Amino acid sequence: LLDGNVARIYPHHHRLEYGRSYYVLIDSGVFTLPDGGEFEIQDKKQWTFTVKAEGPAADASRIVVSADGTADFTTVQGAIDFLPKGQPAPVTIFIRNGIYEEIINCVNRHQLKIIGEDREKVIIRYPNNGVFNTKIVSPDPLQNKGCHNMRAVMAVYDSSEMMVADLTLHCMGEAPAQAEALLIKGDKMIVDNVSMEGSRDALQANGRIYVRNSKIQGFGDNVLGDGAVFSQDCDFVSTYGPHLWVRNTDKNHGNVLVNCTLRTIGDVQTHIARAPDNHGIQYPYCEAVLIDCKLDGIRPEGWGRVTENPVHVRYWEYNSTDLHTGQPVDVSQRHPASRQLTMENDAQLIASYRDPAYVLEGWTPVVER
Repeated sequence: LLDGNVARIYPHHHRLEYGRSYYVLIDSGVFTLPDGGEFEIQDKKQWTFTVKAEGPAADASRIVVSADGTADFTTVQGAIDFLPKGQPAPVTIFIRNGIYEEIINCVNRHQLKIIGEDREKVIIRYPNNGVFNTKIVSPDPLQNKGCHNMRAVMAVYDSSEMMVADLTLHCMGEAPAQAEALLIKGDKMIVDNVSMEGSRDALQANGRIYVRNSKIQGFGDNVLGDGAVFSQDCDFVSTYGPHLWVRNTDKNHGNVLVNCTLRTIGDVQTHIARAPDNHGIQYPYCEAVLIDCKLDGIRPEGWGRVTENPVHVRYWEYNSTDLHTGQPVDVSQRHPASRQLTMENDAQLIASYRDPAYVLEGWTPVVER
């Protein structure tokens, strides 16, 4: 990967062995120096490195990742791959401050915590997107099922009781190209104190997911998926598109935002959510509920178009205020399918939606490092 005048070279996974030494050769013409001169390495003794003697214990409950090579692994993916599929006991992967340019694919992991040292200083990034890694990977349609994970920076699939916390996930590239910062398909998943910066989408959420004190930023459709997602104290940032693309069915709740901020970058306005059909699939039970949220850059109608029969649509708000003035938002032009909740008529409903367990089907998330 090239970043200005820096070239970062990453060997393929599972190619290096513990306790072995390696050398690097670079042919002339691969790199050009700033003055136009050629750069090469042909001496096997010029650039060498040695892999540490052994890895962590097989039953380690805490694994440390550091980009400078002073810990158990230098990549997050290396630490994840070290764990057995469906590891039987809780494990924490702790990531020291640094920049990690890699794609994370986490499949069939349970009771796993991926914790950064500092949200602003642990940056996992990659220029991945749906153009580089197309969704159609096989002529057999059955083989293509669930392949969205190819385009995300971090994809978590078929996992449960996981937590991702205290780090930044950044899909590199200025133009939107369908690439989530984080994609989740699992159950009882916690995202806490994380910055998710996607290219077009930012978070794809499928399953029961609790998001707290995090930033979700993208070009539009920033949160999409069919999961029950409870977002608390979060910052939703859009460049121009809707903050939510709600796809839940009548089998579970949708997106509930409590004490969150919804804003845009620049002098643009957008919708809170939309739920048009997707390749013929309709979402007549889509649910997006805002409780005590602060808004800026939201169009007067608030909500985008809905399915043809909106009788079951839950586009609900309570106590939406202006981000800058703190005054109640003018909701007189809200979409006719939406509803304004009031404490006089909906006190019990408002209290229920403030409770994560109500939205997440009885699961009360506990955030512990």
